[in-house]
This record gives sequence, C-alpha cells and structure tokens, in this order.
Amino acid sequence: MLLTIIQASLIKSDWRKHHRAVGYFSLTLAATLVLSGLWVIQTMLFGDGGTVDGIPPAGD
Repeated sequence: MLLTIIQASLIKSDWRKHHRAVGYFSLTLAATLVLSGLWVIQTMLFGDGGTVDGIPPAGD
C-alpha cells in the first residue's frame, strides 16, 4: 500500500526517474516474495527432506 502512495506522489511531483527506481525495486520485492512463498509451501507440503534441524542423517 505504501509503495502505491509513494509511486503516485512521485509521478505527481514529476520525479519520473525516482518513480522508475521505486518501480524496479517493487518488481524485485514482488519476485522475492513469490519465490519465498513457493519455498515455504514446498517446505510445508514435503517437509525438510528428512533432515533434523537442517543436519542430514549420518551416512548421507
């Protein structure tokens, strides 16, 4: 929500360079959120691959 308000105010004040920079940051943030969400879903569905506290079993 905050990014939308910032973007609108940057366009209104004619700071298009900053508007584009915030836009690229928003795209990077959105991609990071999607990828981390997919990672969390995978972990929830399939577990952590048989590890205990992130340490694989002996002999692997």
